[in-house]
Amino acid sequence: EYGITWHEITPAIDAGEILKQRLFAISDDETALSLNTKCFEAGIESCAELVDELARGSARRTPQNLTERNYFGKHQRPESGCVLDWTRSADELAAMVRALDFGRYENPVGSAKIFRERRTLIVTGATVVAGATHAAPGTVTALTDQAVQVATGHAALSLTNFLSSDGREIGVKDAAARLQLRVGQRLGSLTADESERLTELNARLCQAE
Repeated sequence: EYGITWHEITPAIDAGEILKQRLFAISDDETALSLNTKCFEAGIESCAELVDELARGSARRTPQNLTERNYFGKHQRPESGCVLDWTRSADELAAMVRALDFGRYENPVGSAKIFRERRTLIVTGATVVAGATHAAPGTVTALTDQAVQVATGHAALSLTNFLSSDGREIGVKDAAARLQLRVGQRLGSLTADESERLTELNARLCQAE
C-alpha cells in the first residue's frame, strides 16, 4: 500500500497534523513511474477537496504517530550502486528493476545494472520465470532474441530491456553480444568488499549529481 498526505507545516520536518490522506494498493507490476503517476492523481483530486474543507472550516486534523516514522534522505541510495545481486530471489530483483524505472523522467535514485568482465549494462525490464532452477546464481540459463534468462537465489529472472551507460536503448541480441553471453556462462557478482566500497563511493558521488 502507498499513498499521499497533506499535512500542516511546522518547525519540525514532516511532523504537522494530517489534514487528508489518499491510500491505494501497489499493483504486482508497479514501477516508480506508475506509482508517481498515481500519487499525482491522488494529490490533485484530494487537493480540491481539502481546499473546500478548509474554506468551510470542516477539515479534520489527525496527529501523526512520530514513533512509526521512517526518514529517507535524498542522498540515500540502494546498496552496491544498484548492481543486481544474483544470490537474491528473482522476485526481489524484478521488484528492484521496477522500483528504479522512472520511464523517460529524471531518475533521482539510480539504475539497475548487470556486468561481466568490466562491461556494464542498465536493465529496465525484468520478469520472474515460473519454476525452480538448479543452476548457480548468475548463470545464463536461456538466451533468445527477446530475453536473457538468468538463475538467481530462487527461480530465474528474464531480462528483456537494456540501456547503455549513456541511456541509449539496446536490443537483447546486442546486449548479449556486448557482454559476450552464452548459455552456461555466469554474469558478474560483487564480493562483499566490492559491494561495500561501491556503496560508499556512490554515497559520496551522488551528492554532486
